[in-house]
Amino acid sequence: MKNIYAILSFTFLMAITFSEATYAQCTSCDVSDPNIAPNTAYTFAAGKTTCFTAGTTTINGDVSFGDGGSICVGSNATLILSANNYSAINSGTFAIGVQGTLKVNQNPTWSGDMEVTIAAGGKMTANTLTLNGDVMKVTNNGVFEPGTLQFSNANAVITIENNGSMVVTNNLNVSSGVARFINSGDLMIEGNYNSNNVSSYINCGIFNGKFNLNNGGQVINTGTFTTEQIDFGGQTLKLVIMELLILKEPLI
Repeated sequence: MKNIYAILSFTFLMAITFSEATYAQCTSCDVSDPNIAPNTAYTFAAGKTTCFTAGTTTINGDVSFGDGGSICVGSNATLILSANNYSAINSGTFAIGVQGTLKVNQNPTWSGDMEVTIAAGGKMTANTLTLNGDVMKVTNNGVFEPGTLQFSNANAVITIENNGSMVVTNNLNVSSGVARFINSGDLMIEGNYNSNNVSSYINCGIFNGKFNLNNGGQVINTGTFTTEQIDFGGQTLKLVIMELLILKEPLI
């Protein structure tokens, strides 16, 4: 079992290194610091990298994510997405790299396949963010603070890796799709972590919050797991504690 986790740790380290290199310095930009008029719709071009390198840019109009396109928010830049409506053009994966600050206002649903990477030193905040693609990946090496993060596609394959600081002020809902969440950093959920019977959570770092396993699922802890409530239900759940579990209240 220890050998398995050694392999997992090495794999995650390689993933972190790749993600950091991919978005370092917002290189290979096809579009830099576009001038976007207030309340104007904007399309991030298919197959192109749009970079925000300095200052603050706000997009209030509708947003379209072009097939295979990407956004890079530089370390000296802030991008504010305040649109109500988002759409995905075709089915290519759209990538978002955050080295500076990305603020997602409103309560949007992002359609299409998506890969979000927050670099060390980067920060992303959101209210209620719903990800609705078939393949969704979130990698946080910096600071990620969503109010509610949820997935609404029952056919989705979801990967979440937290290697930095992640605070969910409401609920984290991975009860749709097949999800794997690996926490190697510091994760706090002020509401509830809601899982399903085909999803798993691997904690190698520090977890604080409630956990809902009424629909089954798997929790493996090799780090520090502090909770005041774990809800159990069904016959498909699996709870493996290899390190420290701190209970503030009796299990439910």
